[in-house]
Amino acid sequence: DNEKRCRVVNSTEQEIRMQEDINNMVSWSHRMGVELNEDKVHLLHLGQGNRRKEYTLGEEGPVIKEVDHEKDLGVIISTDLKPDKMVARQVQKAHVKLTQFSTAFTYRGKTWIDLYKTYVKPSLLYACEAWRPCTLEGAEKLEGVQRRAIRMAGGQGAGGYREACRKAGINSTYRKNWRRLTWCKPSEICTAMTSLTETPSEIWRKPNLEQDAEDSERRK
Repeated sequence: DNEKRCRVVNSTEQEIRMQEDINNMVSWSHRMGVELNEDKVHLLHLGQGNRRKEYTLGEEGPVIKEVDHEKDLGVIISTDLKPDKMVARQVQKAHVKLTQFSTAFTYRGKTWIDLYKTYVKPSLLYACEAWRPCTLEGAEKLEGVQRRAIRMAGGQGAGGYREACRKAGINSTYRKNWRRLTWCKPSEICTAMTSLTETPSEIWRKPNLEQDAEDSERRK
């Protein structure tokens, strides 16, 4: 179940090898007595200048259906490798949950924030290492979910959104951290999203690689 075949294809010889890989997979499934569902077998071309070769499901099988995106382990992968579809899906699911909670619960304040942190935020950031937004628009959409949750919990108050997040004990820096993630190593992504130990000057300033390097040297 959930078998995948991938290969870099830049020549006719590589196209033939890719087709041979598919043929071998089909032959193995026949020997094991497992029939492949043709409707669930898809072809996803990645990268610019792709040759977009058609492949068949076996030597005499039907042409494999080409798609522009595919979902794997809950993450949507598009042909252009942009996370826009995944961001839109996560934001939509988060807003649906907030709407359901507002209908089912009359609690607000701290109880509402606990519901958000327990059920909405983890779902919103699921597998964010693989699909973090690369545009300000995508980051703002994610930030909008938390802004709505704060409003539903009782509003921002006189201190504004950032102060309301601080009092609620949640990170108010989705937008800034998402933008900063483009400067981070993959291993640093989760820390950048969940850590509350950074000082405001470290979180809110514009990323500066030279300054970051100097700070790192001083810490050593």
